Amino acid sequence: MKRLILILGLLLFFAGLASSTSIAEENITVDLQDNTVNAEMYFNDLTSDSFTYITNHPVENYNVEIESEPVSCEFERMAIGGEIKCPTEFQENFTVDLTYKTSGLINDQNGIKIFRYSQSVYRPIDDYNFKVVLPEGTGLLDQSNLSTPVIEPSDGEVGSEGRRIHVEWNENPGIGSTQSFQATYEGLERDYQEIVGLIIGVLLLGGLFLIYRTRKSSKESKEKVESLTEHEQQVLDLIKEENGSMLQKDIVDQSEYSKAKISGVVSGLEEKGFVSKEKAGRSNKVKIREEFLN
Repeated sequence: MKRLILILGLLLFFAGLASSTSIAEENITVDLQDNTVNAEMYFNDLTSDSFTYITNHPVENYNVEIESEPVSCEFERMAIGGEIKCPTEFQENFTVDLTYKTSGLINDQNGIKIFRYSQSVYRPIDDYNFKVVLPEGTGLLDQSNLSTPVIEPSDGEVGSEGRRIHVEWNENPGIGSTQSFQATYEGLERDYQEIVGLIIGVLLLGGLFLIYRTRKSSKESKEKVESLTEHEQQVLDLIKEENGSMLQKDIVDQSEYSKAKISGVVSGLEEKGFVSKEKAGRSNKVKIREEFLN
């Protein structure tokens, strides 16, 4: 009851601010890996000379930026959390980025973790978005095995960020309301984590082997190109200029060499594995092999 009275008192205290302050968008992200809360706010209007933010949970090591510039703020602890107050010269169309550490958002019940977060709304917010990112190695409980909702409100959208799961909500809160969110999760089974780790390890090794093969192949190709004669290099460059494919008679026409000379040079390039040659009418189609196109 005392908690409820205190919340109502705070709402009445900030009623004046609510009537003159308007927030276009507020994005809250709670990262349970390190218990960090990030609040991004986009203000339409602010008639006060300071920005205030009230939490219903502990605040430690907070940092505030207004329009990407750090500002010095005051913090006052309260029974249900605290108030951060920061002076600002901005009155309209500006952003506030607040980050802080918190605690007490997780309730552990025999290995099952229940995350709960609440925030009182004391000023108009057009678009309110809340996101919780679960710790690595955890996952939401199977709803089919529970009688209570795994996530609340139930319209939260579940997604993932690499190996971490998150839940997002989008709300349109009214002044005086309390936004509350809940997610129930647990640690993944050890066997599952080991399989995921093994798969990632295999993929990393495969990637490293592919990089090694690519570099080795590139080095070998470079060494083979350097072994070409001047005539062979000139013919190879000429074919490259024609997107890697030319008729042998066109090579003769566009070079300074005779038909016999070009025939010998092309045969030498074919023997060394630089080009392939196939019959095309009364001439030959000469193509550079893919590894030598660049």
